[in-house]
Amino acid sequence: MSIVSDDVAPHLTCFTPGAMVQSDRGPISAERLRPGDRILTRDDGFQVLKWIGARQLPNPVLRANPDLHPILIRQDALGQGLPLYDMKVSPAQVFLIPREEAPEEGESAGDPLVAVPARDLVGRDGVQELCTLTVVYIHLMFEMDATILVNGIWTDCHQPSRVTRRKRSDDQHRELLRIFPTLHRRAGRAGFVALRSKEGQLRGA
Repeated sequence: MSIVSDDVAPHLTCFTPGAMVQSDRGPISAERLRPGDRILTRDDGFQVLKWIGARQLPNPVLRANPDLHPILIRQDALGQGLPLYDMKVSPAQVFLIPREEAPEEGESAGDPLVAVPARDLVGRDGVQELCTLTVVYIHLMFEMDATILVNGIWTDCHQPSRVTRRKRSDDQHRELLRIFPTLHRRAGRAGFVALRSKEGQLRGA
């Protein structure tokens, strides 16, 4: 059964287990983070992680929705040695990369770093779509939209309750609500937390 219920292209904004997030205690893998951890942000220093959620997409979902397959970004694929390690993300996860490494359509707003979603990087050396049997997507949420350091590169975390007119945030918003439908409701946003298992993996709330 597909999780996608309408004809709008999915716009997920998520990491996968193993992504190393910079915290006040050093890099921590995304699946080991917990609400209350202090995470380094580009604009506001260390900010408190409000919650973390994850959901596994099984093979039937990925077969029905091939554009949900993760994007693999190899070490140094984005220039200047970044990312520091191989990483897998959802197609609309936005990265800030050096202007000279960005495609022309990247959003810049005068910044030396250009905002580009992972799907727009596919085809360059070291970036490819993975046809996996299953994937676990992890989303981190702060009080407001935040840009955090993951595997040494700045990347966006979207806050779905924030009203924004930026196109890329609108895309992120739609993707996030479709992979985590409980976030449509205030109670769901308040109660959406990471579930632990003995293996340290996350399950969907």
